[in-house]
Amino acid sequence: MLSYKSMPISWRSSYEVIPLPAGDEMGVVGFHYDLMPFKSLPSSYLGFGGYGGAVGEEGGFFTMGATLGNRFELSRRLKLDLGYHFGGGGGSGLTFPGGGMITRAHAMLEFQLGGPYWRMGVAHTDFPNTTANESSDTHLVAGLRLDSFSWRQIFDNSESVTPYQGELERYRIMPSLMHYATDDDHPMHRSGIYTGGAGENTDFNLLGIQFDHQFSHFFYNSVELYGAGGGGSDGYASISAGLGARVPLFAGLNWESKALLGLAGDGRIDTGGGLTVHLMTGLSLELSEHWYVKAMAGRMAALEGEIKADAYEIGIG
Repeated sequence: MLSYKSMPISWRSSYEVIPLPAGDEMGVVGFHYDLMPFKSLPSSYLGFGGYGGAVGEEGGFFTMGATLGNRFELSRRLKLDLGYHFGGGGGSGLTFPGGGMITRAHAMLEFQLGGPYWRMGVAHTDFPNTTANESSDTHLVAGLRLDSFSWRQIFDNSESVTPYQGELERYRIMPSLMHYATDDDHPMHRSGIYTGGAGENTDFNLLGIQFDHQFSHFFYNSVELYGAGGGGSDGYASISAGLGARVPLFAGLNWESKALLGLAGDGRIDTGGGLTVHLMTGLSLELSEHWYVKAMAGRMAALEGEIKADAYEIGIG
């Protein structure tokens, strides 16, 4: 009989400042989902994730890839994490123009305080096929790691365990359309011009997907990925995460609100370093046990850039 068994996983984040060839600096946020799939090597992990520009003037810089690492236990609360990341991406011509490949080696001390591990150490980043003269650097890194056991695989053995079946835990996946009605009080282009002509910025659409994990009666975690879908915003992309609230009203109708922090840009639209915030509220309607629609409205803004817009989203999931 097939049943489920948990595979150990953890979430890993980081923040570091990388010098740029032009003499500036770029604050980079990393986020990774680490699996421990090697039964004979329980301290080794295989991670999937990437890095995005958050502080500076390189909003729109993104890379994605995989990390192979090992966590050595030094004491009950202290571990040494050694890993190597290989990926690709880019998105801003002022960072490391070229093929987009990134390699990154890290050595991090992890100290458990409460639930999460607090991480501090060094990383060496290299962009091996860039046309820039200076492509590598060693610098300090800080971050967090949160261990979890929510990844489940199918096994057929007597050691299997039953997955969580509580009524409160549910997952939602929703393809969605986001419309930005941009403000006209400042030029939205990095070069200081209005994207829609004299005194006006162009509204634009994004196509994406949302992943929600409802962990209580009222609250859920949300991760949202979007890419350009119209309005002359080709190359624009964003990844955001945050907390949402869902309150049942009547007959399958729910009121929802959420606050998201994210990384966004494309090197053309001025998101500054890339850090953005979304505040949204609206309604969702449950069409059946497994299907729902959602419509929300709110506000988005780049914390260091000029783009600000009223935001409208609609989707079915």
